[in-house]
Amino acid sequence: MSDASGSQPVDHDEVVVEPRFKYERILKHVHQYLEATSASCVAVHEKFIVIGFSDGFLRIFDHLGYEHFEAKEKTHKHSVSQVAIDTQGSHVISCANDSTVCIRGIGSSETNEFLKLVPSAKSVALSEDFSKRGSGQRFVAGTQMLTLYEKGFLKKYKSLTLFQGLDRDGVISCCSWKGDFIAFTNDTGTRIYDCNMQRVISLIQPAHFQEAFFSSRFAPRHCWIDTYSLIIAWGSTITICKVTSQSSEKTGVLLRRAQMQYLWSIPDFYISGVSYTTNESSEASEQNWEEIVVFGLSIDTAEEGDDDMIDDSVSVISDVSNMTALATLAYKKTNAQLLLLKPVDMNHYTVIAEDTLDMRRSDLRCLNKFSLVALPSDATYFLMGSKELIEARPCSIDDRVRWFMDNELFEDALECSLKNKEALQDISVVDIGRKLVGSLIEQGKFTAAAEVLPQVCDRDKMEWEYYVNEFEKYGEILKLVTYIPLGHPQLEPECYEAVLTAALYSRTNLFRRLVIEWNPDIYRAASIIDKALRRMNTDSGTASSEAVTNNNDLVNIYQALAHLFAYVRNFDRALVIYLLLKDKTIFRVIDKYHLFPMVKDRIVELMDINADLAIRLLLDNEDSIPVKQVVTQLSKHPKLQMAYLNRLYSRGEGQEYLDLMVRLFAEYDRSKLLPFLREADNYKLDLALNICRRKNFVNEAVYLLGRSGNRLEALDLIMKHNKEIDTAITFCSEHEDDIELWDRLIDLSITNPAHLTKLLSTAGIYVDPLTIINKVPLNIEIPGLRDHLIKILKDYELKVTLLRDSSKITSEDVFNAFKKKVQQNISCIRVSSDKRCDSCSELICPISSHDDLLILRCHHIVHEKCISSEYHCPACGSSSTMPSTTTAPLKKKKPASYNPFGDF
Repeated sequence: MSDASGSQPVDHDEVVVEPRFKYERILKHVHQYLEATSASCVAVHEKFIVIGFSDGFLRIFDHLGYEHFEAKEKTHKHSVSQVAIDTQGSHVISCANDSTVCIRGIGSSETNEFLKLVPSAKSVALSEDFSKRGSGQRFVAGTQMLTLYEKGFLKKYKSLTLFQGLDRDGVISCCSWKGDFIAFTNDTGTRIYDCNMQRVISLIQPAHFQEAFFSSRFAPRHCWIDTYSLIIAWGSTITICKVTSQSSEKTGVLLRRAQMQYLWSIPDFYISGVSYTTNESSEASEQNWEEIVVFGLSIDTAEEGDDDMIDDSVSVISDVSNMTALATLAYKKTNAQLLLLKPVDMNHYTVIAEDTLDMRRSDLRCLNKFSLVALPSDATYFLMGSKELIEARPCSIDDRVRWFMDNELFEDALECSLKNKEALQDISVVDIGRKLVGSLIEQGKFTAAAEVLPQVCDRDKMEWEYYVNEFEKYGEILKLVTYIPLGHPQLEPECYEAVLTAALYSRTNLFRRLVIEWNPDIYRAASIIDKALRRMNTDSGTASSEAVTNNNDLVNIYQALAHLFAYVRNFDRALVIYLLLKDKTIFRVIDKYHLFPMVKDRIVELMDINADLAIRLLLDNEDSIPVKQVVTQLSKHPKLQMAYLNRLYSRGEGQEYLDLMVRLFAEYDRSKLLPFLREADNYKLDLALNICRRKNFVNEAVYLLGRSGNRLEALDLIMKHNKEIDTAITFCSEHEDDIELWDRLIDLSITNPAHLTKLLSTAGIYVDPLTIINKVPLNIEIPGLRDHLIKILKDYELKVTLLRDSSKITSEDVFNAFKKKVQQNISCIRVSSDKRCDSCSELICPISSHDDLLILRCHHIVHEKCISSEYHCPACGSSSTMPSTTTAPLKKKKPASYNPFGDF
């Protein structure tokens, strides 16, 4: 086999369409015969190919082109018109213009048949069960009518006319048989015959003018997708229909008809063959096909010529010679093309592939000399011309990738290869990636090149190091920061140092981030420290063009150096830098490397960086530095001292510094003073009170006076400074049992009507309202006094009612409890005869007596049978009540003969 070109030259002004097929010419014996004569028709089976030749021979080849069962003599005298193969591949049928139909057995001549049909059959088809015994070996032949031939008695063929055409119908130029259906096409359309119903069930009329595309000149083609779906290709149109079944509402008889699903027209194209591609996901889809494969001749619209291609003077029924067929396309330049169409909707499609083929020595003006036969399940398509047979197969992954690369579509090539990595045979992903990255670098697209490196290099250390050097050569190594691997694989230290060095001299913020994020184990930290120091021009006293002049750059480099110094355990220099920069990272470094002893004398500087973290650090290292030393160091920084003592106090420590805390809170954070005074116990009240008086802190002073017992003075302070009656009432309510305090409040408020109103409305809970009313002067006017008095009276009435009801309920409860107690006291107690003494375990009642005893309320003991039903004591005459039904339990010891399961 040799390659056949299947793609057009690349036009950079047009969108390049990826080819879906690769093409190979079938040579061997096929080529030898085509050199001597020309092919007229072809049919394919999964086992072989049958080609009919213009010299009347019918030859059988395998798919590689080697002949099987060499033909000794001609099958027909004239050119073979059509050939068909049965499903099993056991028989071949052919027809020609010599009025003969030949049925030939494959590998056996016993079933060979030669039939003379007048007029000559233009098309033939075998039933699918032709090879089965008892099937009648049926076939159909198409002339102006469609005739069914079936073997009967004595193995003689008998005929049955299935369709009788008229003169205007023309000849049946194409017929096919699938399952129960026979499809045949003449000039008036394609009909479908149902063998079960024994009638034509549908007529699919052509979508073109009959005069423009006679079936004898533009031969229609059939392709069955399945038992019910048929593709009809004719002229420039494609019709896809499906046979559906529906029960009649009146008779209930099952009716079948063909329903059109797609109708497409291909401009400037004449179809000579049609097939389809299978749908790999057919389980999730209703249709088992995905795309339509079309083979034919396309007209080059760029060529000028007469648009009238058809010679209408030629008879429809008459045979068309090669010269007449040639004349139909004589005025146009044509190309053999294979199209791949994907459906959009009923009338629209998308061209997925459009391949122009070089059909050598085949006349591109004779449409009927071209054919397409296919094995869709094997994705194999055979394209035949009069002098050429080409096999088309879907492109392999290597073919697709190679095409992408030939057209410089490296991104698509890489994507395709990565998705189908296991299917690659001759091409490696690395080679594709190198070409893509090289192309992007040449175009200056370094960012895009860096993005694809993880896919190209994957875990190949050598590849990564190669591209690190490439990017460094072009000064674009920082583009690799996001993608360079830090492990799996881990590159040589020089690669990471090259990135850090580039960042150091161009983007110090990136340098700082990389130093902090990257593990220093992957590069030589000492080397980076040396370069950073040189960058800051610290090693030399002379000025340098590389010296850092921007303050932000300086800070970034210092932060990176501090991290590196800590890594190499040069903690002195690291801590100095952190303290200089006031960087909170110092606390994490101190905790990680246990460096507190190195900074315990620099507490103030730590507190200045972050007081909370510093205090936590101090408290976590109390064994290294005592509290007294910390307080002393912070004496000149009272706010920091206050924060430290406050945290210390929250842990229950630092009781000796409570007075200092009072002073600090009063001076720097009054909001915390009162809560602290309420919570703490061991501070000096007089000292705290003096501070509050000096600062004029009324609320704090009131609390301290109240706590020290000077409640009247505290109340006077409230009324004198704040003059807030609500605060005064709240203070008095905290000491509600202090009557003198309430009286003092009343006296202070007696001259203020607003205060009296407030007292009357709220203080009645704690003090008798009459006390307030009695002290009110007669000449003072109190706003809302009437309403307050009514409210007081209602409250008093409610209180009295509650007390009365409560007393009543309590009395009833006491009476019931007393009654129950009396009832228990006057009841007699039954002592059963089986009760034993808790001391000696002997029976309380004699063994001879089985009567129960009763202990009366007068403490006399009698037999139960000896007392009257009124339970009067026979000794003293007092009355007792009936004993309870359950005997009072008596604690007793278990005797030796005690049976835990009771008496049976």
